[in-house]
Amino acid sequence: MGRPFFAAELQAAATRRTGLSDFGDLRFRADLDALLDALNHDAQLHAAGRMALRRIMTDHLVNRLLLTSVRQQAPGIFTRPLANPLIVTGLPRSGTTLLHRMLAADPAHYGPPYWELAQPVAPSVVPPGWPDHRRWYAAATLGLRGLLARDLDRKHFVAVDTPEEDLHTLGATFQSWYYWMAAPVYGYLDWYLSQDYRRKYREYRAWLQVLQAAHPGRRLVLKSPEHTGGLAALLDAVPEAHVVQLHRDPRTSFASFVSLTRTTQHMFAGPIDHARSARASLSLLSSELRRNLAARDRHPAAVLDLRYDDLVAAPAATAQRIYQRFNLDWTAASARGLQRYVHQNPPGRHGAHHYPLDAGLPPAEVAAAFHPYQQSWPARASS
Repeated sequence: MGRPFFAAELQAAATRRTGLSDFGDLRFRADLDALLDALNHDAQLHAAGRMALRRIMTDHLVNRLLLTSVRQQAPGIFTRPLANPLIVTGLPRSGTTLLHRMLAADPAHYGPPYWELAQPVAPSVVPPGWPDHRRWYAAATLGLRGLLARDLDRKHFVAVDTPEEDLHTLGATFQSWYYWMAAPVYGYLDWYLSQDYRRKYREYRAWLQVLQAAHPGRRLVLKSPEHTGGLAALLDAVPEAHVVQLHRDPRTSFASFVSLTRTTQHMFAGPIDHARSARASLSLLSSELRRNLAARDRHPAAVLDLRYDDLVAAPAATAQRIYQRFNLDWTAASARGLQRYVHQNPPGRHGAHHYPLDAGLPPAEVAAAFHPYQQSWPARASS
């Protein structure tokens, strides 16, 4: 079982690391408390997983402290408009990583790398004199990941300098898929699906403003499948965003997601009831799709829809459609960057990812869960 997690202890650890004590909007504590209750009662964490999760949660609390400090020291950052960030979303395993990293290969764009998303605020900003060891810290984290899950790279490759997804900044809100990916926290997932995401996305906007201030003159390119369910709150908090949603047969996306989640959850916990975990993931994705469809009905022209199959078959042409839709400059440098990325990253470069299409659940159950989306998405996605 191990010693329980306590919020006060985690916050104290973050304060010791930074010398700061203001965590910002304290409503996040309800989300943290829901997470800790599930970690303490649902998940059978092994010793290495318990240590790793303690570190992750402390890191997220450190990021909250640093964000609040930046708000106090440089408030002007948060009054500036965002320069139309390009945000990719869609079901997990629907090509979002491929498209995101392709778009980030345009030199006019900036896709924040893993090391920066894990710690967006440079330590040289707050507190003064703290050395910027973020790349080293990220490398150590990925080294630990490699020890806990040796086959994870073939399912989702991450390196210190690869553009990575918003899951890491969203994790600091403690209202995120991040923790379901880490452990079978069933009570937390139920809590998460009952929440209003607006506060979470107001904090997300603040992180984008911090990143933009650090990289002026370049368009931020971001992605997360988590935005699928948060689309309405995202558009409310970041109305400047250019949003692209990818579409793939949800049964295939779901099966691949279950395979990935089994690997990531085993990094922290075991034994795991795979059928129960898969059913909870089905609830997560189908619930988030219902939110997405409602948001699409309210904002019918706000998002560009693209098909996974088109992206895989013609990546450069698919990217050009994004540039055309949002009136972005498609230059020779854009074309070279995207083509170079595609050439250097062929399918299966890090190993083939095989998974059973039924994900261990009755096919009829999976089909019923995704029926509303399957009725809608072919008409939405561009041909």
